[in-house]
Amino acid sequence: MQNYPTLTNAPIREALIDFRFQLPNDFNFEKFDRAYTNFKKDFPKREALNESLGKFEIGPKGLVSSAASTIKPIGFLYKSKDDLSVVQYKTNGFTYNRLKPYIDWTHLVSQAKLYWSYLQTEIGSGPISRIGLRFINAIPLPAEKFELDDILTEFHGLSDGIDCTITGFLHRTTIRSNSNSNQGHITTTVEKTDASKDRKLIFDIDVFNVGAFLMDGDEIWKTLDSLRELKNSIFFMQLTSEKLKEFA
Repeated sequence: MQNYPTLTNAPIREALIDFRFQLPNDFNFEKFDRAYTNFKKDFPKREALNESLGKFEIGPKGLVSSAASTIKPIGFLYKSKDDLSVVQYKTNGFTYNRLKPYIDWTHLVSQAKLYWSYLQTEIGSGPISRIGLRFINAIPLPAEKFELDDILTEFHGLSDGIDCTITGFLHRTTIRSNSNSNQGHITTTVEKTDASKDRKLIFDIDVFNVGAFLMDGDEIWKTLDSLRELKNSIFFMQLTSEKLKEFA
């Protein structure tokens, strides 16, 4: 396992751990709220989560018609007092979000384990079909003209001879590990704001593993550790050494 330095000023805007599964159609939502009673004091804000379902039909002449969409409840979102931590209990998954300031990996995992344990007690055992880890980084950009080559080790800009200036940038790479079944999406874009001095390079690392994991097993946490290793390798190898020094 590669050892990477701990950054004192990491540009993390949001970090999240996400499990995907499917609860029965007749699932009793009271189980979500029973789990919630364990941390309601520290997470006083509760919001319903809904899914919008629509229907489109193509007629014999190629005409497209749509029926009115329906709203389907899927769970609840619980926010901490300071709005920096969010727990989501849904019929199709569990998510723990931590917003800036990010503390460290130990804190992120320990919190996810705690809120997951409350839910898992209520829903019992079953398969998790996807384990995900996502870190959204917001890297400050200079107010003056800059080169993305100074920030990213791999950047495909304009070829020499094209007399243009890049005013927007959006790139997505999909990857699969050569050493295990981990996968991921790496999205890089320049966040547009009204003030150039507030511009950010969004470096979104979304890694995941699709399989069949036991809800009450240790494998989900071991998989998260391997996903973290992949996430770290992407972050530290895709950013230039000069840019990394700014976060040390």
